[in-house]
Order: sequence, then structure tokens, then C-alpha cells
Amino acid sequence: MADFDDLVSVRYHSALTLHGDLGVDRDVFTNHLHRVIQRHLGSSEIEQTTLLGFVATLHTDDLMLSLACGKGVNAAWQRFSDLYQKYVTDLSRHLAGQSLDAGELSAAIWVDLFLPDRSGESRIASYDGRSSLATWLRVVITNRAINERLRKGSCLSNLDAIPEPADDTALKDVEDHPVLSRYKPIILSCFKDASRCLTKRERLMVLLRYEEGLQLGEIARLFTVHQSTITRQMDRAATHLRDEVIRLLGSKHQLEEEAIRECLSLAAEALLTSVSVLDILRIKPHDSHADVSYSLTAADIL
Repeated sequence: MADFDDLVSVRYHSALTLHGDLGVDRDVFTNHLHRVIQRHLGSSEIEQTTLLGFVATLHTDDLMLSLACGKGVNAAWQRFSDLYQKYVTDLSRHLAGQSLDAGELSAAIWVDLFLPDRSGESRIASYDGRSSLATWLRVVITNRAINERLRKGSCLSNLDAIPEPADDTALKDVEDHPVLSRYKPIILSCFKDASRCLTKRERLMVLLRYEEGLQLGEIARLFTVHQSTITRQMDRAATHLRDEVIRLLGSKHQLEEEAIRECLSLAAEALLTSVSVLDILRIKPHDSHADVSYSLTAADIL
């Protein structure tokens, strides 16, 4: 399979050029690629065009780095720290909000990445290169932040802190996850029921923020109020929505705490800004004139 070997050789030397020698030889790198391929394409005979197309989409520079880190190579961890320490710190501070200690969250992430998971390998070794390493880290940090909030019993949440994937393929990768297929109908059902706790004004603000992509300052100008007012109202809407979703997952669907945590993690990773959830929150034009005390109606933008 000369074409495959050629592609692997190009990707291997590209990673060497970018990161330097991380103590991973070509055979180890190739074997790791084969494990990733088998995990996602199966062990049966694969057409070469399919194989080459899959490998071509992988972030192999990042995969080389994570592989070396997973093997405990000091140079690799130093390289990883040089590239991502600020990113992890900044994102942890962004997601921590007022309810978590950003320093503790950031430190916990490094421990999570280094220590073995259930498979006996460092968590970072589970990275498979299908999305960028930055996107993968964003999901890991977000999950940890959600878990910490649940553990501390915090009801605080901020819609601005819910991540949007760094690239389109990352969202598709998460949505293709089998766990999401199992929980998606439940999550959407709870969002639909929970959305009744939001006012039409709150639903419109959420749509402006996540469907239209407006910043909080822009939304404030549309409503002719100060940005801090919109921030407080978005925070309040997020808290109401989150609390009600959690209540419904437990009372209506009888989910245990671990399953609820998993549902919230999936919602944060893939569903909150998806079309299906936004449709649930959408204000229909025929009811946009009822109880609306601001100049911009839903019919103007939807």
C-alpha cells in the first residue's frame, strides 16, 4: 500500500519539522494511526481511497504530540505546555465564572490529562486527531467545569461560557457520538419543556446571541439598554433553563446524577447552538406581538 505509506511518511516528517524529535519513531506513529483507523473504520478490509481520505482529515501533527505525551516523553510535555498552557489557563478562567476557582480548574485539567484513565493510559492518549487538539481540549475543559459545578451544587451558569466548537468538523464528530444518539431525544424534550420558563424576551435574546451571532453589546443596543442589563438577563435565563432541564431529567426521565451530568455535557458540546434547540426557543411570528414591550420583534429577524 505504497500510497498509504507515502502519506504516513509525509505526515510523520511534517510533525517532526513542527515539534522536533519527541522520541516517537515512524513505526510507533504508524501503529498508532492503524489503531485510530481500526477504531473508526473497523478492522475489515478498507478501500484505499477511503483509507487515504480518512488519514488526510486527521490532525496528525497534534496526534504525534499527544502520542508522545501519552508515552511520558518529557520533551513532549514541555512542547505541549509551551503550546497550550496559556490556552488552558485562559479557557479555564473563561469557563470558571464566579462559581469556580479558575486556578484550581486549570490545575485539575493538567492532572486529568496526565493521569491514567479507565484504560490505564494518560487521558491525553485518548485524543485521536479527528478534531484539532485545541478543540478536543476545549471539550475536556468544559466537561470538567460542568462536573465541578454539579459537584459543588452550583446553579450558576453563563450562556457566554458555553463553548462553540473551534471548527465545523468538531461539532459533527461530537454529534456522531453514539451516546448523543441515545440521549438527544431526552435532552431536546427537556429543553422544549424547560423553555416555557423563559419569557419571549429571554428567548429572543438567546436567538439573537446564538442564531444571529450578535455580541452582548449589539443586543443591548437593539433593546436600547445597557450591556450589563443584557448580561444579567442572559445569566438569569441560562440559570432558569439549566435548573429546569436538570429537574426534568431527574423527575420526568428518572436519570441518575451521572446520566444527568452526561446529558449536560453533551448539550454544552453539541446541542445548545444546534438548529433543533434553537427551533425550540424560536418565537413564532404569529405570537410575536403578545406581551412584547420592546421595539424589535421576533418577526423582524426570524
